[in-house]
Amino acid sequence: MDLKPYLKIKISADAMNASCFLVKTLGGRAISKEDVLTFLHENGVVYGIDDESIQKLADDPRPATFPLMVASGKKPMRGRDAYMEATRGYPLFQEGMSASHSSVDLRQVTEIPMAAQNEIVARKVEATTGKSGVDVYGHKLPGVKGKDVPLRAGKNTALSDDGKSLQAIVNGQLSIVGRAVHVYPVYEVPGNLTMKTGNIIFNGNVVIHGSIPSGYRVIADGDIHVKGSVDASYLESGGSLFVTQGIAGQGKGEINARYDVHSGYINQGVVFAGRNIHVSNHILHSQCEAGNALICTSGKGNVVGGKIGAGRWIKVKEAGNTLNTRTSLFIGVQEKLIKARDEAKATLLHGKEEKAKLQKLQAKMAEKEKGNPPLSTKDRIMKLRIRHSLSELFDRMRDAGDTLQAINHTMDEHDDDGVFITNQAFVNTNVYIGKYKRSLTKNRSAVKIFLAEGEIRIEPQ
Repeated sequence: MDLKPYLKIKISADAMNASCFLVKTLGGRAISKEDVLTFLHENGVVYGIDDESIQKLADDPRPATFPLMVASGKKPMRGRDAYMEATRGYPLFQEGMSASHSSVDLRQVTEIPMAAQNEIVARKVEATTGKSGVDVYGHKLPGVKGKDVPLRAGKNTALSDDGKSLQAIVNGQLSIVGRAVHVYPVYEVPGNLTMKTGNIIFNGNVVIHGSIPSGYRVIADGDIHVKGSVDASYLESGGSLFVTQGIAGQGKGEINARYDVHSGYINQGVVFAGRNIHVSNHILHSQCEAGNALICTSGKGNVVGGKIGAGRWIKVKEAGNTLNTRTSLFIGVQEKLIKARDEAKATLLHGKEEKAKLQKLQAKMAEKEKGNPPLSTKDRIMKLRIRHSLSELFDRMRDAGDTLQAINHTMDEHDDDGVFITNQAFVNTNVYIGKYKRSLTKNRSAVKIFLAEGEIRIEPQ
């Protein structure tokens, strides 16, 4: 039977869907499955045909709801983005990693990777091409290649000619911040911090083989490793911060890391991390903010009291306790992240203006150098200062660009944003996602809490 007078096929602009529209009632005329298939083939639809929809039309089209989807293509898949792989045991957490693949071996917190001069410290793993797709016409659609992410040399590292590996220029300690690998000099304290050692401000990595009592300040351009515990002290790391035992802030100290924070526990602490916070035991009555994710799934893995926030997702074993202590979990862009983004934008803007001025001076100096007599001693010193200022400016702008890129990635919306509680969520656990709030009025087991269609939903994992 010819179905053209009765049915019409409309194909989406991307040729991924084919829908059937009723033009004229069939008036009880019997049609077969073969008639429908022939009609589809005449309209060029040969792939992804929905047998159930075809059978509905063949059996009796009257109850069918039009337009009726009769075929669906298979979209091409995007491949994995390129990424950097450290050649030594540095605890990496890839930017695209989701809550379902969040495991990091926290025993690595006690391992401090060292790099020898001329050693390859990181390699680039190339982007892959995703699986191909097919549209409803049967045309093969090539898979999409993942985004290329170039390696970037950091302090005391050099990029290979092919751009696929990084080599240490000096002996030192490995520190990875974003896409940059640094090899820093190391300042080591053989035991606890005392009045004798005093506060520490160092342009590399700091390793403290004991604990940090209350009242001290430790500021490092690179990573900070503390083999013991940290009491109410101020720590600031330009890389990541590792505390083997834990943080007992007494509500006074503050921990800041540009990248990640790894700790055995956090008790009455104030902790900020630009990317992720990993805790291996528990978080009690603390204020913690992570730009990307907060993970507390080892050991007890419980969060009780305080305010816990993350840009994308939080994953814990338990939230709250049997005493129904108020515990607040926040998902959304953190205030510190917005401030860091604005600072990075300002650095790039001011950097462009400063670069234009310096390059103008450099051009004048080059023009002056062509003439006679040769440059005076004062002019030669000025030329070197301009060159040095430009080099420092490019470093600052490059760091600001990397920071901005990482923050923008964190602030993008993702399908797996939310709170993941693998064991138990107790009454009086409050979840805030953006401007929305949901309070638990009964205990829940193994749930995912997320925002969908303007409301916070709770579903079993």
